[in-house]
Amino acid sequence: MSFKDCLIISATTTTICQFLSGSFTALKVKRMGSPGDLSPVPFLSAVVGCCLWLFYGTAIEDNTIIYTNIVGVTLNFLYVAVFLLYSSKRTGLVRQSFCAFAFLAFVVYYIESLPEPADQKNNLGLLCVVVSLLCCASPLIALKIVIQTKSTETLPFPLILSMFLVCFQWWLYGVLIEDFYMQTTNVLGTFIALAQLSLFIIYRSSVTKGLSSPPLYTSLRSPS
Repeated sequence: MSFKDCLIISATTTTICQFLSGSFTALKVKRMGSPGDLSPVPFLSAVVGCCLWLFYGTAIEDNTIIYTNIVGVTLNFLYVAVFLLYSSKRTGLVRQSFCAFAFLAFVVYYIESLPEPADQKNNLGLLCVVVSLLCCASPLIALKIVIQTKSTETLPFPLILSMFLVCFQWWLYGVLIEDFYMQTTNVLGTFIALAQLSLFIIYRSSVTKGLSSPPLYTSLRSPS
């Protein structure tokens, strides 16, 4: 088995495990009978991100990207459905879902209107980079609080570590297939995760709190 084959298996498995972590939130919503203060927005954002990478994988004919993001779309769609099922105030979520799918429909229409396959690939790739980096960088809003309090208890260590592993592996995969957009997205995602992980070293005494405390944010991203 080649290094590329091993990397594909490892990256895909790690990414799907990251997606499956959302099942804990979905089960909590079911157990409580209501979303409470939990937000479906990260899962809805993940649906959008995975759809975009699915489109991109189709454009470059890469089955690894395609199959991984099919799993991502399916799981995150189910998580959104759980929120919709148990929410007493569905109007907001329905409106957000409509906007998300309207955006995806517009992307498909725009990409299909481009005559050259190279233009389709480049426009999709650029959009994937922007959306993925917004998802990766969203946790940075917590850094001000961390620095002020000198405590990482608002940062979920397992989530940040998994983001690092996922981004690093997909960056390597992007290097192997010589894909600029995958390299750009994931090398920046890797450094963003490293910057957050470094805080657990700087404020070492609060690492255990970061492992057990409820996170200030939830970040789910597309795997590619």
